[in-house]
Amino acid sequence: MIASEKGHLDVVMAMIGAGAEVSLTNKDIKKALDVAAKNGHKNIVELLEACKTKIFRQQFHDMYKIKEQQIRQQKEETEKQLQDEVQQKEVTEKQLRDVRQQKDEKEKQLQDVRQQNTEAEKQLQEARQQKERTEKQLRDVRQGREEAEKQLDDVRKKAEKLLPLVSDSETKSEQQLNNMRQLKQQTEKQLHAMKQQKEQAEQQLHDMRKQKGEMKEQIEAYEKRLKATEGMLVTMQLKNKSLEQELLQQSYTSQITQTANFIYYSLLNSSVPSSADETKHP
Repeated sequence: MIASEKGHLDVVMAMIGAGAEVSLTNKDIKKALDVAAKNGHKNIVELLEACKTKIFRQQFHDMYKIKEQQIRQQKEETEKQLQDEVQQKEVTEKQLRDVRQQKDEKEKQLQDVRQQNTEAEKQLQEARQQKERTEKQLRDVRQGREEAEKQLDDVRKKAEKLLPLVSDSETKSEQQLNNMRQLKQQTEKQLHAMKQQKEQAEQQLHDMRKQKGEMKEQIEAYEKRLKATEGMLVTMQLKNKSLEQELLQQSYTSQITQTANFIYYSLLNSSVPSSADETKHP
């Protein structure tokens, strides 16, 4: 009665489909048809006029059940699709988390490589400093050698002049010369060892730079994969929104179709003569 007065056609249709009696009266002894006509609700008036016949009420009841069943099936299918999309979204998010975790691991590895590179550069710098010290020592040794050779020449000259008198001094000078030669050989061995250490340090630095380049390429590849995965996730979200809009549009189209069919049957049965008054009290 209130739905007829307020003009809620969908509520009236639901109540009739549920088996409500249209011929009942209110406290003013007015039927729902009278109330709808008084308030100018033509659609409800036509529906209540058509519902006076038992055949129409039965057809309308059956049609309403079929409509409810279709809506329920459509709702279940929509919920299933949404559930599948949610599961697919969870799988995609998990893949994205895995890719981000791999990226973090690669960044950590790159940080370790950078730290190793820093340590290698520090070692190389120390090797260079040691090389400079060794070269300085070598220059000092060469300078000492030159001075020793110069002194040796002077000694030889003096020895040649004083050979009969200073034979013992010549022997000592030769011994000093031998000592200086041994010192020279030792210094040359040390210089050779320092050159080998320098070559090893340079080789290590070259290997570290090569490894750094490889790690950088791997990180760029993972970043590209991460961007591609994020793009896929955005596309799926847009697809979900489009699907929800399509489902809403399909539901709205289905309601319009049912209303049109109802009006058609109402107009078709309005020409059928009404039978004897049949009352059905709940």
